[in-house]
Amino acid sequence: MVRHYQQQTGEKDLIQTLGLDGKSDIDKIASILFAVIVGSILSSLTVLQNLPGPEIVRWSVTWLLAFAPYGYLALGLSFPAVLQRLLIQIFRAVDPAYRERLLYHEAGHFLVGYLVGMPVQSYSADAPINAVQFYPLAGLPQEIKQRSRNTEIPPESVKRNAKEEEEMSIEKLRQLWTKINQDPNGPTRRAVEEGAAIGRRGALSLDQLQRLTVTSLAGVMAEVVQLGEGEGGYADLVQLQNFLYFCEQRLTDQQQQEYVRWGAVQAFTLLEVRRAELAALVEAFRRGASVPECLRVIEETHRQKQSSQQQKK
Repeated sequence: MVRHYQQQTGEKDLIQTLGLDGKSDIDKIASILFAVIVGSILSSLTVLQNLPGPEIVRWSVTWLLAFAPYGYLALGLSFPAVLQRLLIQIFRAVDPAYRERLLYHEAGHFLVGYLVGMPVQSYSADAPINAVQFYPLAGLPQEIKQRSRNTEIPPESVKRNAKEEEEMSIEKLRQLWTKINQDPNGPTRRAVEEGAAIGRRGALSLDQLQRLTVTSLAGVMAEVVQLGEGEGGYADLVQLQNFLYFCEQRLTDQQQQEYVRWGAVQAFTLLEVRRAELAALVEAFRRGASVPECLRVIEETHRQKQSSQQQKK
């Protein structure tokens, strides 16, 4: 499967193939900036020549339009998350292929998160911010915890560390996870400081970090499986870096890079053998299915696939 992963991603650099260098986002920002500049020039000239009324009004509107590119740059520097949401909405509205990519990206997070035992809380595939959110494992009812262990990842990679989880109060852990999940670029600095103040450096055991690593990279790996290469990996990598900060054990730069490579291969492996489930989940996203319905679609598709394979034998 690793060899298949290498064949699928080609000879290009892993960072480029997974879109972890942010080049795709930079290209989108640059193309929109070019459009804003051209539109600003054309509209300001049109207003200057054709807008009726007092000359002061015409000149004021012209100058406002002429400075639109600077407003665009200021928005990106001051409120990058707002600009990111705006760009997502623009490209989703004008590019059907981009809408399809977003669906597969979020479906990848959803499917792999479910497979490695992350209980899915909600998802949004057509909101200003696309996201899949998961319940924190600590503090859940025992029956939900038990179901979350029904995973097809090797057991040694997902064992729970109950002793470490008990060191933090359930309420503090919930607050921490909420801040991580709500911020598309990872936890805020305040959340990091609160995490350190709880009593130890991180809130995540190595086993939990393994689940989060695979789930974080599953979105871009779903793009690779379906479309051949990824574009939306940079934001996921930023969030993963914040998860690495919360790890109970300090990781070197080399170890962090190995986690990224390992997580990419694991996510690719899970998605490659579950193409049917991924496609069915995307269709469920398209019709706005609820989380329980999406989970039912995954299970039913898997059963149908197994039944078909047994009949062929």
